[in-house]
Amino acid sequence: MINRIRVYFLLFIGVFLVIAPSNTFAHTSLSSATPSPNSELTEAPNEIVLEFSSNLENSQYYIKIYNSSGKKIGTNKATLSEDSKVLLLEIPDLEGGTYFVEYYVISADGHPISDRYGFTIKGNGHADGNGKSESGQSGETSGSANQEDTAKDSGRDQSDTNENGGSEQSETAKGSNLNPSPVSASSEHQHGGMLYWAMQMVYYLVLLILTGWLFWGNVSDLSAIKRRYTSWLKRLKMIFLFMAAGYGFTRLLPLLSDISLSNLTDLILNTTVGNAWLSSLILSILSFVILRKRKWIDGTWIFLVLITEAFSGHAAAFRPLWYSITFDVIHLAAAAVWVSGLILLFIIKKEKGTFLTPFTNRFSNYAFFSIIILSITGSLLALRYLSDLNDLFTTAWGMVLLLKIALVFIVVLTGYSLRKAIKKKNDGAFSKKIEWDFALMFAIIFLVGMLTSFSPVQ
Repeated sequence: MINRIRVYFLLFIGVFLVIAPSNTFAHTSLSSATPSPNSELTEAPNEIVLEFSSNLENSQYYIKIYNSSGKKIGTNKATLSEDSKVLLLEIPDLEGGTYFVEYYVISADGHPISDRYGFTIKGNGHADGNGKSESGQSGETSGSANQEDTAKDSGRDQSDTNENGGSEQSETAKGSNLNPSPVSASSEHQHGGMLYWAMQMVYYLVLLILTGWLFWGNVSDLSAIKRRYTSWLKRLKMIFLFMAAGYGFTRLLPLLSDISLSNLTDLILNTTVGNAWLSSLILSILSFVILRKRKWIDGTWIFLVLITEAFSGHAAAFRPLWYSITFDVIHLAAAAVWVSGLILLFIIKKEKGTFLTPFTNRFSNYAFFSIIILSITGSLLALRYLSDLNDLFTTAWGMVLLLKIALVFIVVLTGYSLRKAIKKKNDGAFSKKIEWDFALMFAIIFLVGMLTSFSPVQ
């Protein structure tokens, strides 16, 4: 039986190596830009306005504008609107010619987005009386008249020195042509790669197992496997500390447009993703000191770990925040109970020689309610993340979600068979069914990794 489980695990690893995306998709995209990409204007704009599809971090962002020779124009700092979706840069008077806009932002769920585009001012850049471009576009985006009043300072130093240490005169625009990326969801997304995705999945799996491990240790009598339980708990805490430090830091580094101590400090202290990483690291260290002493301490630690994870994922990018974070925490808690319970079953089987123990009855009941909670909270979160139900069939995120739903449905059927085997005290039948449940767990964790890499926002 254990050998078959190893085969399932290796099979999923093989599939992962084959289809793992080389780059993750941008979770936030540029919705509109004024001036728009590749536009031809008859009047010089007095500001650059970029609107994004979801909330941005209130630190580590910029807009820069260059002329056709690559010289940076102006020294003003970009400002962010109160709703954290619109970035604005006031610019000096521009003469006729070609200009390039370069921007960098971090989405609220911790993903860096950068891109550049060009526009042309015809003639000498003075108004022609109607204040519009030949295509009918005004030099200001609609609804942006009060952006300056609602904008706030970025807090990021945008002096004449660029990110690579060069002077303003030596800065050159990236991609100096009139064919830069148009407004789309394909802006550069610097997170990606199979190794990063693998670390993300391992971190997520260890987080679920560890939090669930503590839960089961407080609600069940595990004295029969006390030695194994304690040994696994120590390992899980060590792995969680390593993953919190390693995975978290590799996630933060790509967010820095300029690698410096001041920028790193700003990122950690003034962004949600930075705060989440710091909190996760502190909690992982505290786990060696405070856990397994009082039940309320364990419960508080579990809650803090889960809410920290929720603030570093998709939920942080959607409003109202209380809604998405609350249901995400409940979703993670239900998953932790199911995943860790399955692993405990196999440890008990190895110790006792049978699956049919008092713990099995308790796990069956908890797992049943966990799957129901997972289904409900997953549906509520999906409805919040998707702008249209048609996105389920037209986006990568939606199709992966449909596959996950199908696997959860199979888990429900498998759970029903498991409960029947328990009632009949049929250890052989239970053993075969639980293997499938274990394999389905790996498959669902795999799909969750894909969901965190793909974007529900189009």
